[in-house]
Amino acid sequence: MPEPVIYLLRSIPLGTMDRVDFIFLPIWLISIFGAISGYYYAASYGISYLFKQKSHKKAVSFVVLASCCIAYLPQRREDFELIGSIANNSAYIFLIAFPFLLLILSYLFKKRRDLKHEKKEQSAWNANSTHFYNRLLGSGQFEGCPIGKCIGL
Repeated sequence: MPEPVIYLLRSIPLGTMDRVDFIFLPIWLISIFGAISGYYYAASYGISYLFKQKSHKKAVSFVVLASCCIAYLPQRREDFELIGSIANNSAYIFLIAFPFLLLILSYLFKKRRDLKHEKKEQSAWNANSTHFYNRLLGSGQFEGCPIGKCIGL
């Protein structure tokens, strides 16, 4: 049975309406089109970002055409089962392997960034501290001070 929910809704008798599936289908289609439009927007925005386009409007037609072509590829029940098994098996990759790989990459890039950032901070601190001490020495604040005599002023 290809659409069991609609088939079950046909058999429910109502006094005013003969078929309940006429109410169910528009509500279901609104939710489906809402979800699909969100996916189309995300895909077209991503493609425009990859190709460095200013607007994602050009990518929308490509995304819709590609999704329609992909939707018409499987024609037999075995094709659907193959796609289902691929989706189930790839879920393990995206749930376990991919996040672990991203974690390792983030640690590697963080160490590189920390080393560069530490060198920049150290050079900035040395420049600021030299400037600060030069200002103090030039202002004459340590003249006649016992601390100034200790440090050689």
